[in-house]
Amino acid sequence: MASNPVNKIFVYEHPDFQGVSREFTEYCPDLRDVSFNDCISSVKVIGQPWVLYEHPHCQGAQFYFEEGECRSVEWHEVISSLEQVKEDLTNPQITLFNDMISSCRVDRGAWVLYEHPNRGGRSILVRAGRKFPSIGWIDNQVSWVLFIYWCTSCDLHKAGVIFPIC
Repeated sequence: MASNPVNKIFVYEHPDFQGVSREFTEYCPDLRDVSFNDCISSVKVIGQPWVLYEHPHCQGAQFYFEEGECRSVEWHEVISSLEQVKEDLTNPQITLFNDMISSCRVDRGAWVLYEHPNRGGRSILVRAGRKFPSIGWIDNQVSWVLFIYWCTSCDLHKAGVIFPIC
């Protein structure tokens, strides 16, 4: 089966996919430009994952969404930019530095670093080709790592193995 050429996100003004909506297929650095700033409350993702950001130009808190539906966004009405995860997700590799993970280098793919086990607490998405000499607000607090995987032979996006860092 061929991989899904359609990668898009639908964002909605209200929970449960209600109210005004917009469809995006490309990076939007500032949702003010499309009159949809700080009003996203639910999302539907088709294809590869997307990251929504608290501030314009991919700044501030990150919110990662895999393929599927999210009826209610945890931090609704604060999203100001969004982008698709376009990295090759078929063979992820990451190098973590120091005992408590104070920095990392993503060699391939995309990874989500979590503050607590089982995807708990704060999180940050780190991706290949982007430098992260310091992870910032989650510095020395990473407990779990999740790699993002795209199965090209089965046309399926899924989260990879989660493992404890301890």
